[in-house]
Amino acid sequence: MTLPENPEPLVTNTSAASPGPPSLQRLSRWEIIRFCAADVIRGWWRVLIGALVLGGLLIAVIRPWQESSLGWWTPTEALLSLLTLAVAVLIWLGELREEWERNLPKRLEVVYFFEGRPVMVCRDCMLVSESDIRAWAQQLGAQLCQQPVLQFVPEMLLVPPRLVFHRPLKKVVRLYKLGVELVNLPEKLAERRRQEVSHLPNAVLVRTVYPVLKDEWLQGFEVEPEFRQRFVKP
Repeated sequence: MTLPENPEPLVTNTSAASPGPPSLQRLSRWEIIRFCAADVIRGWWRVLIGALVLGGLLIAVIRPWQESSLGWWTPTEALLSLLTLAVAVLIWLGELREEWERNLPKRLEVVYFFEGRPVMVCRDCMLVSESDIRAWAQQLGAQLCQQPVLQFVPEMLLVPPRLVFHRPLKKVVRLYKLGVELVNLPEKLAERRRQEVSHLPNAVLVRTVYPVLKDEWLQGFEVEPEFRQRFVKP
């Protein structure tokens, strides 16, 4: 997978940067449940089969209770069966959500650090599989700094993925964030910094891949707490 070599003209931005591109919106727990329910309902056959099975089990549990007139054992047994049914429903719902999350589109954001501070970022990159993250991060970084080989510390830090709403796609995506520590600052990146933002010593070169490939310098780029603890020096 390759990217175009000539992005839009670079834009200098001296305002504080948000932790993600404006095309991505963080979701609350209830928003995640709402999107999950909407997508699951679209697969109506799953809901129909689940409703028929649960309805049959519920009838099987309640009917002996209603017909019983021989003491407390049958109602108690029915109550235990009802609790078992409730647990089964929760497990079923949990499996539906896990399957929904596994099938969501994936996006990757890679933050490259050098000497304890971020120097470049690639964000909103399409990701096919989690197994591609390391190789894709190397290729993205090499393309951004325009050099064939990117020298970095082998140990990378992957933040657990979170669910966000992707405005251009109008759907929920799984966002992966990877931190990479560079061994040295790429020469072309250093030269580009001197030519374009020499007056902003802490500016970070940020490439947004989707929906339009665009490079910009951001001053005060905010990094994840996990990255700050691992890479940023006090």
